[in-house]
Amino acid sequence: MDIEVSATGAKSLSSSYQPVAESSIPKSGPAPYWRFTMVTKRMFKSDAFEAIHTGVEGMYAAGSIDKETMRTFDEACLSVRQELTPGEIKALRE
Repeated sequence: MDIEVSATGAKSLSSSYQPVAESSIPKSGPAPYWRFTMVTKRMFKSDAFEAIHTGVEGMYAAGSIDKETMRTFDEACLSVRQELTPGEIKALRE
């Protein structure tokens, strides 16, 4: 695939680009793993802890704090979810 740059600096694909036909994609085999992953929302102890943690995440992304410090903030700011047994779930629903 070739990328052409115009005089204005805009990039476009050359005419040799051919889209893949829907019928050429194999339908057998396992589905991609990402379809089955469940994303859980992080639970913070309070709104203030969420604000602190968000700021510290930015510092970690910038490289100003290390992974050990980030783990310390995770433990301090995030609440741990209690795992319930099937009997406890049933009792909640009744």
